[in-house]
Amino acid sequence: MKNVLIITSQFNEQDSVVTISRNILEIYKKILTIKLKTLVIEKLDLNTTDISDFDFIVFIHPSAIVSANANNLLVAINPQKTSILFYLFGDYVRKSYFYLKLNDLLVGKKVHFFVASKSYLKLVQKSLSNKYACTVCPFPINLKNFKLNSLDRANFRQKHSFVKNDIVLTYTGRLSPQKNVLLLINTFKKVKQFGGLDTKLKLLIIGNIDDFEAPTFYETKINPGDYYQLLRAEINLDPSIIHLPRLEITELRKAYAATDLFISLSLYHDEDFGYSPLEALCMGTPLLVTNWGGYRDLINIPGTNRAIELLAVEYKNDSLLISQDELVDKLLISINKKRIQSSKLIKIRKKNSLFSIMQSYEKQLDTPFEVFAGFSENFFSLSLSILCEDHAGIKDYAEFYNSFWSN
Repeated sequence: MKNVLIITSQFNEQDSVVTISRNILEIYKKILTIKLKTLVIEKLDLNTTDISDFDFIVFIHPSAIVSANANNLLVAINPQKTSILFYLFGDYVRKSYFYLKLNDLLVGKKVHFFVASKSYLKLVQKSLSNKYACTVCPFPINLKNFKLNSLDRANFRQKHSFVKNDIVLTYTGRLSPQKNVLLLINTFKKVKQFGGLDTKLKLLIIGNIDDFEAPTFYETKINPGDYYQLLRAEINLDPSIIHLPRLEITELRKAYAATDLFISLSLYHDEDFGYSPLEALCMGTPLLVTNWGGYRDLINIPGTNRAIELLAVEYKNDSLLISQDELVDKLLISINKKRIQSSKLIKIRKKNSLFSIMQSYEKQLDTPFEVFAGFSENFFSLSLSILCEDHAGIKDYAEFYNSFWSN
């Protein structure tokens, strides 16, 4: 029986981080071969908490490393007894300063990192002196939150005045320049001009405005509030575009059921997985997404053949480009796709279920961790450029992120 300490945080991150962390914890609760204890890092008191008997300490929330208590915990770990596992989210590079502060405390200890996609694996491997200290393990989805109900589609569409022949395109997530929501709106308006689509095509945008995060790499800095004004102007001009703020999980499930095509043109620099597209897939919704970062792994899920269209991304002249012609062509193809058949949907839902991912966790807990050899010099350089310039230089960007757009 292994003793496992799960480290989480009271910090309220983005919805996806909260959901994923909760699902990871649910999996550990189901593993019968471990004895589990959970600790909120901000409440750690080493005077009253004995960590000497733990075989594994597992950081499942990305904000846990920000707390000063993370340093105290790592200092107290017995390297002969305890192994350390970090779950890395899409803010790994943005939080690189905090990871690098832990470098000397991790060196010589048994450490491993879980990443959620193959593209992110390549990025993280470049940040480590020992690339084998990292493994791909997709984020789990709790299928109880995405139960299939034949009434959900009809009820949601009726509630939002969609009629029978309407073709509903949906984007869910943060509304930000990195997610290319304005490009989505403009492309939607262009495609509506094609014969017969003007009255049938609807665009549902679900999420809250996020224009306060600093721009990254190739983006132009905007003033807080400007992006909101741009979006509102575009949405208000077209009654076929509906914007809803973030939805609770029950309503979100209904929205996916009511959707004919999920679409995301995200070029977010740390798109490490693609949780919203996976949620849509598990509800039987076809996808049109960028061939970018963690999105690229979606086509490897059994049952997704013909359900997913990937848009090529080109890195050119220090910018990221999506072909406008390909975008329009693939959107026209995708809106005619039928929802995913139940026989294929069973395979899709199984791939990232809590039970399937639990097997990866169990395997990792039975595999000896290697001794940590430190973060790479290039990762120190990348982190320093972000810290000093509020963004990474183009050279650093191309070095670390080329796995997001090239094979």
